[in-house]
Amino acid sequence: MLDGHLKAHTAPVADKENIVYFKDYRITVLSDRLFRIEKDRAGEYLDKATRVVWFRDMPKNRFSIYEDGNELQISTDLVTLSVNDGEPFGTVVFRDGKKVTLNDSENLLGTYRTLDCCNGNLYTVWDRDTLMQTPIKLEKGVLAKNGVAVFDDAASVILDDDGLIRERPETEADIYVFAFGHDYRAAIRELYMITGRVPLVPRFALGNWWSRYHDYSQKEYLHLMEDFEKDDIPFTVATVDMDWHWSYSLDRVKHITEDGKNDDLHGHANGWTGYSWNTELFPDYRSFLKKLHEMGLRVTLNLHPADGVRYFEDAYEEMAKAMDIDPKSEQQIRFDITDEKFINAYFKVLHKPYEHEGVDFWWIDWQQGNNSKVKGLDPLFALNHYHFADNAKEHLPLILSRYCGIGSHRYPLGFSGDTHVTWETLKFLPYFTATASNAGYSWWSHDIGGHMAGGKDNELNVRFVQFGVFSPINRLHCSNSLTFTKEPSAYKNGTGKIIESFLRLRHRMIPFLYSAAYETHLNGRALTEPMYYDHPEEEEAYRARDQYMFGGNLLVAPVITRSENYGMAETKVWLPHGRWTDIFTGDEHNGGKTISAVRYMDSIPVFAKEGAVFVLDARRHGNACDTPEKLEIMLFNGDGTYTLHEDKDGVRSDTCFELVKTGENRQKLTIRTTEEAAGAYRENRCFELFFKNIESGNVTLIRNGIKEEPCTDDNKCLSVTLSGLKAGEEIEMEVGFAADNEERIKRAVLRELTFFECETSVKDRLTHEILNNRGSCLKDIFLDSGLPWIFIKRLLETADF
Repeated sequence: MLDGHLKAHTAPVADKENIVYFKDYRITVLSDRLFRIEKDRAGEYLDKATRVVWFRDMPKNRFSIYEDGNELQISTDLVTLSVNDGEPFGTVVFRDGKKVTLNDSENLLGTYRTLDCCNGNLYTVWDRDTLMQTPIKLEKGVLAKNGVAVFDDAASVILDDDGLIRERPETEADIYVFAFGHDYRAAIRELYMITGRVPLVPRFALGNWWSRYHDYSQKEYLHLMEDFEKDDIPFTVATVDMDWHWSYSLDRVKHITEDGKNDDLHGHANGWTGYSWNTELFPDYRSFLKKLHEMGLRVTLNLHPADGVRYFEDAYEEMAKAMDIDPKSEQQIRFDITDEKFINAYFKVLHKPYEHEGVDFWWIDWQQGNNSKVKGLDPLFALNHYHFADNAKEHLPLILSRYCGIGSHRYPLGFSGDTHVTWETLKFLPYFTATASNAGYSWWSHDIGGHMAGGKDNELNVRFVQFGVFSPINRLHCSNSLTFTKEPSAYKNGTGKIIESFLRLRHRMIPFLYSAAYETHLNGRALTEPMYYDHPEEEEAYRARDQYMFGGNLLVAPVITRSENYGMAETKVWLPHGRWTDIFTGDEHNGGKTISAVRYMDSIPVFAKEGAVFVLDARRHGNACDTPEKLEIMLFNGDGTYTLHEDKDGVRSDTCFELVKTGENRQKLTIRTTEEAAGAYRENRCFELFFKNIESGNVTLIRNGIKEEPCTDDNKCLSVTLSGLKAGEEIEMEVGFAADNEERIKRAVLRELTFFECETSVKDRLTHEILNNRGSCLKDIFLDSGLPWIFIKRLLETADF
């Protein structure tokens, strides 16, 4: 019998009143826009959970039925589904009369199992002397541009009531019809309704990860972490790749070949699989794990479980007895994730003891194929499923593993594999990451900087890290080479310093990221979303593949091309209608257009929408990632709402921000904290509020109905400090300010001129023309300036031309 904690809670049987039978079909109305269509001539329909779908027990839905010969029509308040005996099965008609065939022809795609050996979207390998490159094809998601997506679940294995995974009887069809039009987020929410919610990702996972495929010694690894600490480079996760166990040195140390045991009985001498610490490198692994925890780091170890458990492992005797194998036989215990006895012992004997000694979670590096003893069962799914359940036994669960189809969102995080170190890879990842949300997969972790091949390129690594900071997980990693590392100090001419500054920014972003993780868990909203989620009727939103919305409030357009002259790179950015402010440069833009964003190496285009809130930890030192006492909060003029989700001791705390533009030069802010927020709101809770679009102004502050004198400053922008905040408070703040947009733009342009590498006399002449400009267009001054074209583009962007 499978251990109880490894069994999933499912509710796969639908309410009979939501089921309609028609000829060989069974149709289940799961909601007013989501349908299941099964076809089986023997009438043997499935009422068990599958690999993908766990829940069909929805409340009774309201619908009507009309049957006419070979066609059945099911009408809800929003759509009419027609089912017939033809191919494809039928159509959906929306209330506006739009009719869509169930052929999934405009699916917006989802994601892919792995990017191993990928140079961009090209799977790249050498076949003898020939370079072979094959484009990968993203699997489908549950969104479609024409409004109707179809997911085929007929090949899914069964997740049975006893927790084991079994073969599914063959059936003619088992599809799910997502007829949500352009209400894309609703489609994703209902995907989670039938498959299960995205678990809450632990707070520590959202900081910076250190990882390198390198045979570290215990001393070398700890010294590196100490060096990072001295240099104020924060990390929250320490990864040890496969060399934590006996790997390359296995045959030498264990004398496998020398003793005549490099054979099938003993499991050969391959070092990829292992469960015993390499005591040459880690003489006291318990002390090693303890010291990493004392530094504020969580620990994950790499696994390649394919070779099972062999006679030389420390846990072999206990594992053999659990499997009813005589330990004296030295017989290899083969990996079999379909055997309940093996599954129970695999976790109890091999993994739980290490977890109790300080291993927080496991990196499951499965690369050994898609087949198992159960027809249709990919071992990757079983590993993800059981590992995540086992890790959940004692704390908030986490794994790192590859994607295994829709439903994989239940097992964060995703490891995208060993990519090439190229600009092509960096260019592909923003699209790849955001598009995965269409399959409900919101927590990809990439090898930031690329893993292998390519060559060292300081600028490329800077741009990779900048993307990583504004991606779901920022995990630095690289392949096994003595001269290849992602340590910032290895990147010269100031590039390493830029990397360090972005790693510090990522660490400070943890409150914003953790709140977004709660939004994913509670409301099904991904941290990274394609532009068309908010702008489904805008054709530009579908073409803007290299940018995405981040945390709902920020538009991120990573720099994915090498710089031109003077170290400046140009990125095309589509800005939807509204007012947008770059959080790094301060540039303000009216949207509804595509701009050329020109950036030095020290920033990328990240635009806050109007009414946005961006929250940072005020601490600037150390690896701590707990709920901070002090927050720095950027506020952007306009109308908007934002909820900051935090927690303390398992109790969630919500702080609601509401921004309202009350006049031409007036901005109102209301902050409300819930009574349950007591865990986060301690005696010294403090918010430092930065009104990024207001240089200075008059502030009226009312706290719990009582007017207070505000504590303000105007260094670069207006700021207000709120101290001693408590749960259940309501704060109202109104700011009146003067705004001279022309003067603001002139100052911004002069600031940019100070950065340009050109003759001082040219800059002095332009300064005079700009300051004395009376009515003529600044654009003409820029175009006639004689400056290099890349400088002119930057000035045009700054002035919002």
